Amino acid sequence: MVAVETTLKQDPKDLLATMLSGDFSSVYYTAVKDCGVPNEQRAQELMVALFQWFAVIPSLKKGEWHAVLESDVDQIFHALILNTKVYLDFCFKHLGEFVHHTPLDGTRSDLPLEKIVSDTIFRLEKAYGSDLAPDLREWRRKFDEGTWAVSCVKDCPVDDAIPNEPSQTVSSTVIGQVMGVNLLH
Repeated sequence: MVAVETTLKQDPKDLLATMLSGDFSSVYYTAVKDCGVPNEQRAQELMVALFQWFAVIPSLKKGEWHAVLESDVDQIFHALILNTKVYLDFCFKHLGEFVHHTPLDGTRSDLPLEKIVSDTIFRLEKAYGSDLAPDLREWRRKFDEGTWAVSCVKDCPVDDAIPNEPSQTVSSTVIGQVMGVNLLH
């Protein structure tokens, strides 16, 4: 299967507004119950930051990486992923592709992490300016102080094991193959 670049090119702020119009109550619940987020209001704040991060993805060029720093933003990302149907629908509806949460486990010493983080922060600051979520503005401070660490990355092109066309049906068999589990009982 060949990776297909998303054709959903639009202003990140417009895409963000569309993303935020969905119902993510199950994600907020999961964030509080299972991911260490203190309350629903904080989960909503973090979701804005995460969706700002997601909304710049369509502007990535082939070969560019996009990082999530170790922060509370990653906790809301985990809560979103745990709501698998919501996450899969979100990815295809807004991004035209499935976005893998690829954790860094120390085995990827070949990645230019400082450049990846610098580029990520630059893209976010350029897209949102003074509207950048406080949790993402914190990434700049950590980067400038040298106290940052990468939690996960999104690389382009994405792993094409899951179809990148929103019109394609993704079966539980395909998802199971990607996740390495058998979802059929």
